[in-house]
Amino acid sequence: MGCDVRQMQPDWRGGFRIGAGYQWSEDMWDVFGKWTWFQDSDYDQVTTVSSLFPIWLHPDVNNNIGRDSGSSWFKVKFNAFDFELAKTFKPGSFFTLRPYVGLKGATIYQTMNNNFVGGAVTNDNLNDSAYMSSDFGGLGFRGGFDYNWDLNWYGFSLFAKGAFSILFGKFKVDHLTRSAALAQPTLTIAHVSDEFMTTKGVFEGALGINMHTTDLLGEEYPLDFYAMWEDQEWFKQNQFMLFMSDLTDDGKFIHDKGDLGLNGVTFGLALGFSI
Repeated sequence: MGCDVRQMQPDWRGGFRIGAGYQWSEDMWDVFGKWTWFQDSDYDQVTTVSSLFPIWLHPDVNNNIGRDSGSSWFKVKFNAFDFELAKTFKPGSFFTLRPYVGLKGATIYQTMNNNFVGGAVTNDNLNDSAYMSSDFGGLGFRGGFDYNWDLNWYGFSLFAKGAFSILFGKFKVDHLTRSAALAQPTLTIAHVSDEFMTTKGVFEGALGINMHTTDLLGEEYPLDFYAMWEDQEWFKQNQFMLFMSDLTDDGKFIHDKGDLGLNGVTFGLALGFSI
């Protein structure tokens, strides 16, 4: 039996990042901190003449009854804080390498709500919903590098960034399934919550181009304009709970354990000065 899977596809949304750093020696040691904020959401719905199988609902809402209409709403709120201690090396005339170690903290709040309406003649008034949340907060160690290649042409350079973090944090996860019928009270089919501590891996990478200039504000206030493609992978970040069962047991809720990927184009401006 063949079937299609409907997936959420959030649109491109803007966020922001702000940071500050200090270089205190001729040996090119520096510290740098930054805060990244991002928020996105998506809504999708589908209507079909065949049947929808609502995988996120608890089976006590009669999953064997076909649904002809379904909708889903997803939202994510992302905050990350990074601190770096770094030293810049110059292995060649046009190359610099900046390895660093530091700390990373993050809070990630995710919500997903699903609603399904029965499609059979006698079940058009069935309205079943699943409300889910997966919230995380953690702190850990981060290490990486910045690589820069000076093109020796009007201040332009190419750069690459890579980092890996291990965070120790806490998840708070909730799942609520409800069923409502016409002229009948809403029934709570299942309501479960879970809190647990765990470690989490995060990979970050970026490729971009930078333009360094002193023409606008002079030698004392150099400016850098840059654009880059950035990707972040938060492994096993989506801990939404899903009910699973088979013929040998009564079933239980498990964590979905899907990865959270964030990617897009970043434009930025950096201002330097001496104190």
